[in-house]
Amino acid sequence: MTLLKPSLKIFSCVNRFSSSVSNKIHPLYKHTQVSENVFLIQEKYFISWNLANIFFIRGSDRDLLVDTGVGIFNLPAYLTSAQLRNAPDKPLDVVLTHAHFDHSGGAHQFSKVFIHKLEDETVKTGNRRMTASWVTREEVVPKPTGTWNHLEYRVLPSKVFPIENNFEFDLGDRTFKVLHIPGHSPGSIALIDEIGVLITGDTLYKTSHGLIDWYPGSSCYRMRSSVEKLVNLCRQHKVETILPGHNQGSGTSRVYWPPPPPPPLPTDVFKLKTVVNSEGIYSISISKGICELSRWRSQKLI
Repeated sequence: MTLLKPSLKIFSCVNRFSSSVSNKIHPLYKHTQVSENVFLIQEKYFISWNLANIFFIRGSDRDLLVDTGVGIFNLPAYLTSAQLRNAPDKPLDVVLTHAHFDHSGGAHQFSKVFIHKLEDETVKTGNRRMTASWVTREEVVPKPTGTWNHLEYRVLPSKVFPIENNFEFDLGDRTFKVLHIPGHSPGSIALIDEIGVLITGDTLYKTSHGLIDWYPGSSCYRMRSSVEKLVNLCRQHKVETILPGHNQGSGTSRVYWPPPPPPPLPTDVFKLKTVVNSEGIYSISISKGICELSRWRSQKLI
């Protein structure tokens, strides 16, 4: 029911993830090298369709971590034990593509995180509604403690540094530029470097269920514009590797995604969102289902 439905050809070239080399087995995390000095990290303990990609980029002068997962276990410790951070004194910048819990949950484990200024207060305060913080008990295996309660999970307040469009992360041998791409959330960002590595967050990824465009603060129209902005970068041959917020990424020089015609108003999504808001209930992802509203109410998230 979402307005954006990317074509199955959106990642058209051979998947680089399939040919990369994985690290030794770890009970909670795993990482895979997906490009030169670029690593995909995933939280093995979070068994959910919400499992987000975390990216670690090793620079000559500084390292960059993009997103922090749900943050139930210790991500900084893994970066060290897995020898991704092979020089502990080397500066590390941590940036969030947006504030949703599956990307910002581990932010509090770091001394400072960068995030777009439109969402800095969300992470600074740990706003439960705007971070969409919720997990089920079944999704977390193992549990951190015997008394751990999934109903108490939330994004913890973190120290943030607000950034804007065109902000740059200079790692020494490469520089990642911030692109503001609102829609999925007000402060969603992408990052792109000079060799064509594009990190898209949740604005663009390969999916069969449609991109999510109506969390609290979402805008389907802004998201459509942001997707087209990223697609145009690919059409201009400025992108060689796409690293998305979920699912698989790809090495690519072209993205095929014919923009859909403007949606008529009111659409089904618009109607449902209007009904939900008229009842005083903040809209949530259609992928989680309208049936989840009662559980959100019981947890006082809405």
